[in-house]
Amino acid sequence: MDIFEFVNRIGMALLCGLIIGLERQWRQHPAGLRTNALISLGSCLFASLSTLVVDSSPTRVAGQIVTGVGFLAGGVILRDGLSVKGLTTAATVWCTAAVGTLTGCGFLLYAFFSTICVLFLNFVMHPLSEWIDNKTKKWMKHEMKYHLYIRCELQQSSSIRALVVGYFQSHHTLSLQSIQQKDANGAGAVQVVSTFATNEKCDDAIEGLMAMLQLEQGVTEVSWERIMVEPSH
Repeated sequence: MDIFEFVNRIGMALLCGLIIGLERQWRQHPAGLRTNALISLGSCLFASLSTLVVDSSPTRVAGQIVTGVGFLAGGVILRDGLSVKGLTTAATVWCTAAVGTLTGCGFLLYAFFSTICVLFLNFVMHPLSEWIDNKTKKWMKHEMKYHLYIRCELQQSSSIRALVVGYFQSHHTLSLQSIQQKDANGAGAVQVVSTFATNEKCDDAIEGLMAMLQLEQGVTEVSWERIMVEPSH
C-alpha cells in the first residue's frame, strides 16, 4: 500500500466518523463529532498497520480493536436509578470502530454503506422508536423515587441510618440510591435523608418504616415524598 492509498483510507475513515458523530452531536449525546471521528481514525490506523506489516493478520488486529473499543463504549453507559442510559451511544461507538476497520483494510465502499446504515438506525428510526415508546408507555411501569426525611438527635443518627439500610435490604423491590446526613436547625439535631427507586408503588412499605422510626429514641420528625420519573430516550 502506497502513501496515496493510505491517505485515501484515512480520509474515508474521517469522513465516515464525522458523519456518524454529527448525528450524535446534534442530539447532544456524550460521544459526539470528535469522539466518533477519532474512533474511526484510530481503527483505520490499526487496520492499515496490519496491511503494511507482512507478518500481521488483519483479522487478529480487528479482534483487538473490538476488545479495546468495548472498554471505551462501556464508559458512556450510565445507570440512573433503575434506568440505563447511553446504550445507543455505546453501540454507535462500536459501529464507528467497525467502519474505521473496514476503511483501514481497504473496503471503502463497504465502510461508506455501513455509515449510511448507522445513520438510518440512529436518525431515521429514532421517531419510530419514540412512537412505539409513547404507545406502550401506559402499559409500562414508571420508575418512582422516594425521599425519606428523618430528624433525630446526633447521637442516634448512626443507628437510624443502619435501621433504614437494613429495612431497604429486606425489601427487594426497593433500590437504595443514597443516604445522607446533614445538620438541622437545633442544637444536636441532624436530618437523615435517604433516596431510593422502585418500579412499584411502595407507600405501605414507607409507612411501615415510618412507624418503626417513630418508636426509635431520639427521632423527632419523619416525612417522605414520592416523585414520578419520566422515562428518558
